[in-house]
Amino acid sequence: FDLDELDFEYLNTFPAGDPVRKALVFLKVGISTFAEKNYSDETTFKLIVAALTQAPLLVPVGVDFDELLGGLNPEDLSPDQELHPKSGSKPTWVTARLSDGTEVIPMFTSRKEAAKGEKVPLMLYDPKDYFRILMEIDMPAIINPFGEASFYMSQRFIKNVVMPQLQ
Repeated sequence: FDLDELDFEYLNTFPAGDPVRKALVFLKVGISTFAEKNYSDETTFKLIVAALTQAPLLVPVGVDFDELLGGLNPEDLSPDQELHPKSGSKPTWVTARLSDGTEVIPMFTSRKEAAKGEKVPLMLYDPKDYFRILMEIDMPAIINPFGEASFYMSQRFIKNVVMPQLQ
């Protein structure tokens, strides 16, 4: 595994010793190793599943600025002003299409991975949240779709393999 593939600048936003940081490293290394083994190594697969239950992922979102700002005029905002979405507003997840036409939710282990695609706003989600949303919208997802090694998660995989581990 090439350590250059890890986004240390991003990983360093999590405190040293944080299980989340470790989970992100295991997930990235696990996906690369799994790809090298033609996606057929059971031990690596189990490592990925374990990491998935702890690793927060970045999801590209579409932002509705009217909904986000309410009646605020963007020109009246000061540069350091924090924006809080109106209560009940939810960002829309951006979808992508695989070569066979399947619509999926792209997800990323780091900003470096996300930057390999087009530039879009990203939101960080915890596993309990992103898996719940994936189940609600009934869509598959793909982790690091623009990288050398990606990981496809079907609805069946999410429901039967990951969800029981998250309980």
